[in-house]
Amino acid sequence: MSLNSKELKAIIDLGNSLGYVGDELKQFVNDERMRIEKEKENEANRAFELEKLKLQNAKEMEEQKNKAEAEEKRLAREAEAEQKKLQHEREVEEKRLEREAEEKRLASEAEVEEKRLQIEAEMAERERRTKLELGERAAQDKREQREFELKKLELQVSQNARNTQPDMEGVGDNNGGRVNSNMRGLKLPPFNPDKDDLDSYLTRFERACQAFDVDPRKEVTIPRSNGKNC
Repeated sequence: MSLNSKELKAIIDLGNSLGYVGDELKQFVNDERMRIEKEKENEANRAFELEKLKLQNAKEMEEQKNKAEAEEKRLAREAEAEQKKLQHEREVEEKRLEREAEEKRLASEAEVEEKRLQIEAEMAERERRTKLELGERAAQDKREQREFELKKLELQVSQNARNTQPDMEGVGDNNGGRVNSNMRGLKLPPFNPDKDDLDSYLTRFERACQAFDVDPRKEVTIPRSNGKNC
């Protein structure tokens, strides 16, 4: 780096003050000039290196800053993603718990409904059995009542037959022949208490007696299915 005139004059003045003249002065000036130029060059180099270092440091700092900002953003994104993940997991868990609670509720309601239907079925079965027992009992009572009425009627007919036997023996041939003829014509199938209805059978019996002009209270007995008359 060249010296300016002012700097060169200062070197010459310094050489003169030191007593240099002629060639010695020229050599002194030349040496000083080279020294000063070297120092300036070194100073320029140091300044350049310093500026370069500053720039490099600034660049590194900028890179570090950018890297730090990028890392901060990455951490922020990861934190946000983790938060969303946790939120999603909480929602999934809440839904699972709600679903389990709903399943338990439905299972409990189904169990209650099943028990209710079972109780209703048991009550219906008991009611059916009760009605069946009552119906069988009523049918049995009805059969027993029919048997009683039939026995009563047979006893009454038998008693009337015994009471009217002497009178029938003293009746003349005309009446006796008519009664015996009518009684012979009066034929009914035997009464079967297991199959026949007593009321219907008695109705047919009375109509047959009327058709053959027979008094059932005095002249006939009811034929039974065992082939014996009462």
